[in-house]
Amino acid sequence: MAGKSDSLQQKILEDIRNGILKPGKPIPSRNQLCRKYQISRTTVDRAVNRLIESGYLSAVQGSRTIVRRSSPGHPLERLCVVYQNIRTGAVSGDQFFKQVNCPLPATVIGEEDAGVHFARMCAPGTAVIWNCPGLESLYFIRSLANASVPQILINRDFASYNYVATDQRASIREGLAWLLIEAGRDITLLARPNDHTRPYMAERTIAFYESAVELGARLSGSSIYSRNINDIPQEIAAIAQELFLGVKPARGIVLLNQEFVLPLVTCGIALGKQPGRDYFLLTFDYYEELRNTPGIGMLRQQFDLMRSEASRWLSAGYAERGELFQVKLKAEFTVYSEN
Repeated sequence: MAGKSDSLQQKILEDIRNGILKPGKPIPSRNQLCRKYQISRTTVDRAVNRLIESGYLSAVQGSRTIVRRSSPGHPLERLCVVYQNIRTGAVSGDQFFKQVNCPLPATVIGEEDAGVHFARMCAPGTAVIWNCPGLESLYFIRSLANASVPQILINRDFASYNYVATDQRASIREGLAWLLIEAGRDITLLARPNDHTRPYMAERTIAFYESAVELGARLSGSSIYSRNINDIPQEIAAIAQELFLGVKPARGIVLLNQEFVLPLVTCGIALGKQPGRDYFLLTFDYYEELRNTPGIGMLRQQFDLMRSEASRWLSAGYAERGELFQVKLKAEFTVYSEN
């Protein structure tokens, strides 16, 4: 189970920091770890493999697993913040942190330029923050881990790396509980299919279905719209016709992609359907334009808090000590109330 695996990871990390397990020397065999901590081989494998992926241990073919000679723990002097869809140098580290002081001198790098600046990211004394990285960056993330560079992912929880991310399960469950009270148990879902350009969608979709089952929502094949939508205005207009003017108009609607929200609400109004009167809507994420609209519940991801947690990872010494740092934050559920 995950709790035992995390506990074993921390025990091994403590032994490395305390010098009990020395760089270049093998750790106890997996069978020895099973016997010592009275846990299963699967639990041991998961913990050890995570530490290998994170760069603390090294698996030597035909030999034992050893402590890497370059284990984390070097004093940090600089920070690289990797952004999606931004030109390298276009913003400063202070702009990234906004509400908190930037703990180190920072360089902002566009994600598409990660290869060009990889040597800078690997330099001794450097920490790296990945802001919503795509799957295409996993190669660089893994390479930095193997080089024992402290790094943390913002709003992505890939593998066993450090992260601060939205707790999609807890967030969706809270919003869906509200929707079922307001609209009844019959729910309609509209979401894009999972693909590599949206790595967060797989977890979000699973969180929705698990929450729907737990809360007793009713779903049918005809109430699930999972489509690759390219022409949003035209295709959402066609879906709105089905949802609002069909034999059984949708009463409770869940949108897992933000870009569908305004087009669907606009099409509904054009068809004479008002949220809060004719239907209720739960959306991931937040639209400021709809904050005073009855009948729309929004799950607002707390990016400022994520940045604050990333700052704490640096300033409290987690990055320098090489301690596992994984934080999930529930999205803020907001719904208009006249009270």
